[in-house]
Amino acid sequence: MILSAGLAGASGATLLPQLADKLQEVYEIPIYSLGVLPAATGEDSRRQQAYAGETLDAVVAATDSLVVFDNALWTKGSEDETDSDVHTRLNETLATRVVRLFKSGETGADRRVAESVVDASELINTFETGGIATLGYATQAIDRPTSSRFGLGLFMQEQAVDETSIIKAIETTVRRAVRGKLTVDVDRSSVQRGLLVTGGPPEWLNRRAIADARSWLAQETGSVEIRGGDMPTPEVDEIVAIVLLTGVGNCERIEELRAAARNEG
Repeated sequence: MILSAGLAGASGATLLPQLADKLQEVYEIPIYSLGVLPAATGEDSRRQQAYAGETLDAVVAATDSLVVFDNALWTKGSEDETDSDVHTRLNETLATRVVRLFKSGETGADRRVAESVVDASELINTFETGGIATLGYATQAIDRPTSSRFGLGLFMQEQAVDETSIIKAIETTVRRAVRGKLTVDVDRSSVQRGLLVTGGPPEWLNRRAIADARSWLAQETGSVEIRGGDMPTPEVDEIVAIVLLTGVGNCERIEELRAAARNEG
């Protein structure tokens, strides 16, 4: 179960820990939280930053893990966008990552199941560290060559894909997901656990390439607890990489908010 709230001073941030406590009394399932940090602009910026710093620890203590989305990070360079466009882009960014993560273990409409399934237990075990979590995401378009049996454009069949192209596409996409813009920027070497989900057409989900990507993520984070799986999506022409990093030990943005709260106090 996921509870979400903005942490900039609205009633949601105050009620979320109380609601989490009540839900844990009723349900024997993990309760996760999704907290949105305020942008660092506007007249009320200082007060919002301080309030977010005050509520962070209460939310972390009340839930099994807090996935953080930093509006300040994601609104950088948005001066040419309207407020409506910015809000739409941020909402789509966050929703895409969260939905893709929690749907990764589902069976597709054609009943294809991943060779390495990411089920609920994998997510729970990754989130089990508690504390702060962040999400990475990247996609890369791929060329899926087809050929006609009779040279007339009829009965199109997929051709075999060069393994080198597959390995390169998976490696590039995973590295962009990890080293690109996370939902909140963190010291990647300070995370305790990680989960990597790689999606795409079944013929592109090379087991060796995915295993190599997991090994690289373990080296990048220094964590020995990196889980992973694949997500076959026959209908798409892209590779997708979803990365969940949990138990974050060092996040500069979080420390800034906590300092703001101390200064206001």
